[in-house]
Amino acid sequence: MRRPRELAFEWRDALAARDVERFGALFSPDAVMVDVEHRTPDGREARPLRGRAEIERVTREWCRTTGDFTYAVEAVIEEGDLGAVRWSYEWETGARRQQVEGLTWLDCRDRYIVAATVCFDSILLLEAGSPEASR
Repeated sequence: MRRPRELAFEWRDALAARDVERFGALFSPDAVMVDVEHRTPDGREARPLRGRAEIERVTREWCRTTGDFTYAVEAVIEEGDLGAVRWSYEWETGARRQQVEGLTWLDCRDRYIVAATVCFDSILLLEAGSPEASR
């Protein structure tokens, strides 16, 4: 059985490899992922990604448009099927290295992530210059 800690490191490894199918396989077919970066059209709320197929679609686009980056798992707290992951994400904008830190809450069942909530300072990401803009 894959625990939240193991799934957190598999998440990191799949993103680092830009392996969309491997990333998608971490999620149950009906998983829900909420990421503060994906907003409703009016920008007021985070827009949930529903199901493995949508999570893979959005991840594929992100991998296509994102330049070089480093994603590190800093700490994981695990209790049963729940996990809290503190992480950092770094990318280059011109001659500068930018960093944003965040937290991801994982709800895991039967070896899969069934719900993930990804929180970080999205304003900092925009002000620093998005990784997509550094390509």
